[in-house]
Parts: sequence; structure tokens; C-alpha cells
Amino acid sequence: MGMKRLLGMALLTMLLATGLLTTCVTVEEPPCPPVTVTGGDGECSTSCQECPDPEGMKGRVFRINRLEIDEPAAFASLLNGIWESDIDSHTLNVLFFVTGAERNDEELAAFTRLEFVAGPAWRTPKLPLALYDEEGGPTATEQVESYCHLDGLDSSLDGEPYPGKLCEVRSTEDTSLLFHSGPKDTPLVCAPANYPANSIPIKNLKTRLTFNEDCTEIHKSFLEGCITIPDADHICMCVGGTGNCPYVNEDGPVFLETKEARAPYIWPYGWVEEVKTAEDPEEGGEGDVIEEVIETTKYTYKMFDEQGTPIENKNDILADYCATLCGATWMSFGQAVHMFSLNPTCQTPDGQPGYRLQGVFDAVTVTEKFNPVQSADCTKE
Repeated sequence: MGMKRLLGMALLTMLLATGLLTTCVTVEEPPCPPVTVTGGDGECSTSCQECPDPEGMKGRVFRINRLEIDEPAAFASLLNGIWESDIDSHTLNVLFFVTGAERNDEELAAFTRLEFVAGPAWRTPKLPLALYDEEGGPTATEQVESYCHLDGLDSSLDGEPYPGKLCEVRSTEDTSLLFHSGPKDTPLVCAPANYPANSIPIKNLKTRLTFNEDCTEIHKSFLEGCITIPDADHICMCVGGTGNCPYVNEDGPVFLETKEARAPYIWPYGWVEEVKTAEDPEEGGEGDVIEEVIETTKYTYKMFDEQGTPIENKNDILADYCATLCGATWMSFGQAVHMFSLNPTCQTPDGQPGYRLQGVFDAVTVTEKFNPVQSADCTKE
């Protein structure tokens, strides 16, 4: 198998395992004209008259059960099929827990405010990592006894009515969201220098949630966000496929718990201005050739060494980082992105460029199986 194909498979595996789904640009949403009355039918229906009152909405928990992305376009068709399998096998779990709800009777919207705790989750049974439908027996979903948010990895998210839509809410402001696959002691992605360890920080998170008629499901909703270049460089992915790469330590992955422990791997980054010149020959009035010098300015986001000198080829540094902290068969996401020539497509408010992912998703209620006690592997009651 060629190296580029192998690395390509690794990139897809990593994206699958992490559940990266978001961007920091405006989503192109499907046309659906604003309405001022309840009712309607078809794809743009806004009738949600059967939703509970605010007290009945509080405590509901939704799990993403479908995810389709359109960015990055180059990987969309492959990733969508892989994610479908990962969600079905319950190795990718993202929960939205409604912690607060308000309704103003003077407004037509189902809710004037919703508050969520959102983030990565795991389930019981803890193992095996992947669940499958048993022939003649329970389905993968039926095998799940409970879900819980992984402790310390959740984020708060507030929603307000989407203008002109009765059953839709959008996030009131950008937030951050941490993604993590697997229980904490058996992460499916190795990112020891990210904080918290082995998490995938998604920044500039924006959401738009569309509820069905009784608010038991979420349909055709949007997430968008940005993963910065430094965070992407710190992610190491298994080139042999999820779960098939041994860690450098037999006991499991390395956890860099303190700022001091992470410091050797927190490299400085910055913009570098590069000016290129070229001669552009033009025909003169009497056949003479006039050489015009053309200057092109390019800005590149690069890693710097301790002396403040831009590093031209950071792949060796990233390869050593993954081999030392994860294992010989792990490779930096940043290396793979560079190999596929993916340019930065988003930027955080503090000026850090990153990579954009955006998609639509559905979610179903799993309230009856939700364990509100956060833990590392959902074994606490």
C-alpha cells in the first residue's frame, strides 16, 4: 500500500474517531421562509405544538444519531459513511443535556431560551469499544445501559429562538467544545499535549437546533466551529485503524497533566511574510522586450524554534512528538493535513488559523438512559 494512501486512511480514521464536526464560518442554510403562525407541513414545517412546558423540557437528553458534513468537501463522501458506522456502534457519542428552559407566552416560539450542557460521552457497558447488532438478539442501541458525559469535558451552551422559526433555536454566542472518543483511560485518539489530555478542542462553536413536533427529536440541525493549527498538530492518529495501534507504554497513553509537563511540546507559532519576485516579459512598442518585476506577498502560519526562527519543515518534530508520547504507529494530524495540501479555512477571534468542518445532524432522546453523574468511564452512579 502506498504511503500517501496509508496516510489518507489514517486521516479518515482520526477524523472518524474524534467526531470533528464544526466550523467558524456562516453556514449556508436551506431556504425556509419566516412564519408568524403555527402550523405548516413538509420540510419547512414549524409546528411544534406538542412540545412540553419548560419544566417538562428540562432534563431531556439528546444523542447525535446522524451526522453529514459538507466541509471539507474533499472528504465528505468518505467521512459520512464512516461516521454512520461509528455512531451506530456507539463509539462516537455526543450528548445535549437540557438544563434550563423558558417560554414567554407573548411570543410564538416554543421556547424563548434553552440551556444545554453539551459534550462527549461514553456509555455502559464500557467494553467492548464498539457495539454491533446481534443476530436474533439485541441491537447495539438496546445493548447500551446508560450514557454519561465524560467528567471535565462538557461545555455550556445557551439557545435563543431563530428569527421567524417557532421550533428552532440557535446559540446565543460562540463557545468552545471538547470532543473525546472512548472512555478516558482508553482514548481512541492520542493528543497528550492538548488540554485536557487526548481531547480535541473545537473553538468558535455555533449551533442551530430544529426540534420535531413534540421536542423528542432534533432534525436537520447545524454545527460549525474551528480547530486551530496548533491543536491539530498535537493530535496523533493511529495509522493502522482505530484501536489497532499499541501505545508506547503498555499501561496506556501518556497523560501530561500539568502545564510544566506540556511545556516542551507547546511550540510557538506565528505568521511569516514571504515576498516572491518574478519577471513578466511584455512586448514593447517596437518589438523590444520589457522585463517587469512582479512581487507576490504570501503569509504563512509557521512553527518557530527556541531562537525565534521559523521552522521550514515541522514534520520531523511532529513525528518525534507522536512516536515519543503515543507510539511508533501514530502520526500527527498536522502532518497528514500538510500532505494533502489543505490550507487553513477558518480563524479564531485571537487570530489563530485553523481547519473548518461543518455539517448537519439529527439527534434522538436518550433521557431514560442518561446518568447525570459525570465520570471517566460512566461507572459512577
